[in-house]
Amino acid sequence: MRLLRDFLLGILIFITGILIFFLLYPLARHVGNGFVALLVLLVPLIFGIAGLGWYLSEWFGVGSAIRELMLRLRVWLLWRLLPGDREFLMDLVLIEYVLGEVYRLPHELLINGNEVTIRINAPISKDLAIRLMNQINTNLNKLTITKIKTE
Repeated sequence: MRLLRDFLLGILIFITGILIFFLLYPLARHVGNGFVALLVLLVPLIFGIAGLGWYLSEWFGVGSAIRELMLRLRVWLLWRLLPGDREFLMDLVLIEYVLGEVYRLPHELLINGNEVTIRINAPISKDLAIRLMNQINTNLNKLTITKIKTE
């Protein structure tokens, strides 16, 4: 499903570039300015590269860059808009991002004070769970992951 979405978005971005080209082409012929003509030629090229990059996101890093920007936007919104313990919220966002976006594991968080228990709804080994817990714990400020339960 994700590949189909990436393919359709890539085609949509590419078609948008072509449409912008056809909208700006009469303007370039009418004005006769070299800069406008260059702009008319570069816009579809940029949109074409972006569309291809979106479709091949894992190769060119476009999808990774967009996911990184969305994470930064979520962190910024939490930091600016929510009152309360911000370090606690940032730790929750980090745990959610690592488990949901990086490892793509279905999970639940059980929070008791500053201790978090993660219930992963996928079969993973105990060794991997311990390594995952240690990796996430090294980057947390306020919360501590105490246990990871697996199926």
